[in-house]
Order: sequence, then structure tokens, then C-alpha cells
Amino acid sequence: MSPRFILLWNDEYDFNRNVRRVTDGLDEAIQGVLDFLDGEEVWDEEKANEEIDDNGMTPALQALGDVIAGDDLAAMRTGESAELRCENGTFELVRDR
Repeated sequence: MSPRFILLWNDEYDFNRNVRRVTDGLDEAIQGVLDFLDGEEVWDEEKANEEIDDNGMTPALQALGDVIAGDDLAAMRTGESAELRCENGTFELVRDR
């Protein structure tokens, strides 16, 4: 049985843009993550505290890779989830099976 993931996007500014997508298989899940997070950024406390001229933002895809142990969706266990608070909303990824 292929893994199933639930991808959720809760828009910070417009609840009409909230989305829930169920994906079957890793390829579909990876494409869904790319669709949701491409172009999104998250606030990075460590970057914000550095002395370099930086706005403290990190690309959301990179931040999600840090949250899910090197971007390995296959390693997530059933019921496990990862949440990422982005600049424009909150993204959540849940391994359903």
C-alpha cells in the first residue's frame, strides 16, 4: 500500500483560500508540497539574530526539510505530522497511512 499524506494550507489573510489536499504516493505528496510552499518564506530566529544584512526569512521548502529530517517524507510514520508557520499562512503535512 502506498503512503497517503494530507496537506493543509490555512491562509493567514483569507480563509476562502484555505486548502486541504489528500495525496496517494510519495511523488504526488512531493509535488503537493512544492505547489503549496514554492515562493513562501518563514521567519528564522537564528538568521534574524546574525549581524549580516538579512531580513531573517528562510525559504519554506528549506525550512520544511529541516523539520522533516532532511526532506525524507518516506521516513515519516503514520500519524506523524509537521507544521510550518509561513509568512502568508500555516502549512501542515500529515502522514495518513
